[in-house]
Amino acid sequence: MKKTFTITAFIILAVLTLYSINRATLGHSIPDEKRYLQSTKEMIASGDYVTPHYHGKLRFQKPILFYWLIILSYKIFGVTIFGARFPSIVAGLLNVIIIFLIARNLFNRKTAVFSALILATGEIFFMYSRFAVPDMVFALFINTALCSFVAAYIGEPRPSAEERGELKGRFRYLYVYVFMALAVITKGPLGFIFPSAAIITFLGIRREWRVLKDMKPILGLLLFLAISAPWFIAMIKLHGNEYLGNVWSLEIAKKLNLSSQGGPNPIIHYFSSIFYYLGMVFCRNLPWSAFLPAAIISVPYYAGKKRSLDFLLSWFFAIFVLLTLIWSRESYYVLPLCMPLAIFIGLYFATLTEKNILMEKFLFKLPFIIIVLFTPFALTGWAFFTAYGLGENIILPSLLMFIPIGFLVYAYIRKAKRTLIPAGLIIAAFAFFAYFSVYIISVVDDEPLMAFAEDIKAVIKDGDVIAASSSGASYHRLNVYLDEYDVKNISAPPDSLNEFLSKKDVRVFCVMSKDDYEHLITEKTKKRVYIMAKAFRWRKFEKEDAGYFLKMLSYILHNNRDLFRQSLKYEIYLVSNMP
Repeated sequence: MKKTFTITAFIILAVLTLYSINRATLGHSIPDEKRYLQSTKEMIASGDYVTPHYHGKLRFQKPILFYWLIILSYKIFGVTIFGARFPSIVAGLLNVIIIFLIARNLFNRKTAVFSALILATGEIFFMYSRFAVPDMVFALFINTALCSFVAAYIGEPRPSAEERGELKGRFRYLYVYVFMALAVITKGPLGFIFPSAAIITFLGIRREWRVLKDMKPILGLLLFLAISAPWFIAMIKLHGNEYLGNVWSLEIAKKLNLSSQGGPNPIIHYFSSIFYYLGMVFCRNLPWSAFLPAAIISVPYYAGKKRSLDFLLSWFFAIFVLLTLIWSRESYYVLPLCMPLAIFIGLYFATLTEKNILMEKFLFKLPFIIIVLFTPFALTGWAFFTAYGLGENIILPSLLMFIPIGFLVYAYIRKAKRTLIPAGLIIAAFAFFAYFSVYIISVVDDEPLMAFAEDIKAVIKDGDVIAASSSGASYHRLNVYLDEYDVKNISAPPDSLNEFLSKKDVRVFCVMSKDDYEHLITEKTKKRVYIMAKAFRWRKFEKEDAGYFLKMLSYILHNNRDLFRQSLKYEIYLVSNMP
């Protein structure tokens, strides 16, 4: 138990540090974050903790629990960006601990350690543990429900009593319903459907339907409804058909394609969804999914673990099949699949340290060699790009990243202690994501709109109007920095933009690209407006920009650094009709 506690404490410290790096600024964001940042601030300002609003308008898209968690975090850290993201950081950490517990109960402690660290350093899991969106909290409650089931059902016999994490008693399965209810009030009905499908599939495979009786479904459902139903009942009572219609149209009909006309054939769409999600499972769980083929062919080496493997199989494919039935497709939908995948690969790594023959197989050598060769190449390329294109020197930290790669090469050549190789891969993954957080995000995610917002706040008065043109500047993101003001979206035609900037009775502010200013603003309007500030933003490249990349290559070959840097970013202006 002392050793388990030490390992768990180390994992907690490492994961919490990794997920918290560089999370106090808005950089490295996704579109949905601004809605939760803004909505929770409005809930605090209005004192209405039941109905979320977004810029004064009702927001029905998601249930309430995640909003409450952010508000609770605000009470601790203040109304800050880090405060909004802290629930996801904690949920990510707790997910890692829950997977450790599930893997320990299903297999053993070594598998649990590998599974937890593999989960923590998968691409999509790392990303969504750092965003103020409900997906990580949703995954936490699903995983905890399944962890409760495993603890009540128990997997393979443990080698010693202290390794068992059993739940005992007649009501031991009721924890499953509690956590499913919390998942539902985090992100909707899938919080009940996903874990229920996994459990029923497992019991069907094992033909152990008697367990359903032990789960006390009637009492469990009453407990489930007692926790999950009150907020939904309150919303129906407060907003009636408006709430029900919105939930139907956005959360059910749209996602199941019940109200759309035309579009692809449903059968074709279903099979394309299978390949889409298979691709997303692989791509968004790198680098560990590269070892998935090797883990699959190594199943014969997992002797005596059939029941636990059946549970992982049921967990993964029950949710996977349900995902393919959802008409809308998003890569982050595969997040609940990361957990069984991490345990399966963790089992492979644990077996790898015991079976020398597994490291001699081609399907292990290939991804290992690709990782060892690709990482130094990528680090060198990024260090060159930042020095040449951005004028920032990160050569030293990039060189330090070669240390874990060198350790991997040393461990593989020696082949004396097999644990060093999988452990080295995990250490390298931790080092890479820390490097990514500090030396990639900070370089790529400069945010001039924050500076523009501060300029506006310094002079704005009651009645002033703020806007962003749709081309070259996001009014959504500007909203985040100006949460106490309403930011308008001024889009084409140009007449509306010129008319807006020509107002005389009120001061207006507008963020736009330099190209918009030069081509859409008339000479008459230009004489009346003032450019308050200038900044640069990254260009977004489209498929038709292939020639542009060739031009950039020519700048490098001709050592024209100024043109190369200018080609990476475009200039944006903060314009006002008054000085």
